Amino acid sequence: MKIVIMIMIATFFFSNAEVYKIGTYKIPKLVDSETEGVFVKIWIEAAKRANVDYELVFSATKRTLQNYAEGQLVGYFPSLLVTIPKDSEMSEEFFYKYTYAFTKKGSPKINSISDLKGKKVGLTSGYAFSEELTNNPDIITDYAATNEQNFKKLSIGRVDVVVSDDKSGPKAIEDAGLTDIEFDKDKPLEIQKVFFAFEKSDKGRLLNQKISEALKEMKKDGTYDKILEELKVK
Repeated sequence: MKIVIMIMIATFFFSNAEVYKIGTYKIPKLVDSETEGVFVKIWIEAAKRANVDYELVFSATKRTLQNYAEGQLVGYFPSLLVTIPKDSEMSEEFFYKYTYAFTKKGSPKINSISDLKGKKVGLTSGYAFSEELTNNPDIITDYAATNEQNFKKLSIGRVDVVVSDDKSGPKAIEDAGLTDIEFDKDKPLEIQKVFFAFEKSDKGRLLNQKISEALKEMKKDGTYDKILEELKVK
């Protein structure tokens, strides 16, 4: 009986072809446009399999989170455990975010958060970092508006370390024309699961169920890995 009721609810919500507003924000190589970026392509394929009509709404990171909190969006991505509101549905994870310590060439390697003690650490506004990093009394944090600005400060010695991920970090270094910065790809500071987040309602739960099932199918049939291959060849 419970299954029948769930099917009736699902039919009610998804047979009316409602267009769901899904928020996102630009991240080089991951979210580039409505059709480009690895996260976007994962979403497009999952939504297609789940028969979900949607509109992608691009905003700055903080604006996206605010719009979601205010109920203007049914869901958003990418979402991390450190950013997702507690009253939310979390999908099957679809990515792992690896963050690293970037330093000037020739400087001592930073392989753990404890190694950051007493260091001035460059962070980028709008990016998600754990409280172990942002609220650590032993670490001096210094925020910049963009990754490029952070790496330029690192290059001229205004910060000791920049914490960034292994996708947008190297891209920012390249865009800034810098050649004196490095990181150890075998020693991430943090590894965080990445999700699609949906509002905690009947609609949100059904969306989450459908998208999560689609993600599992994509992982099983190889489609997911094929999309991720784009990060290796670009």
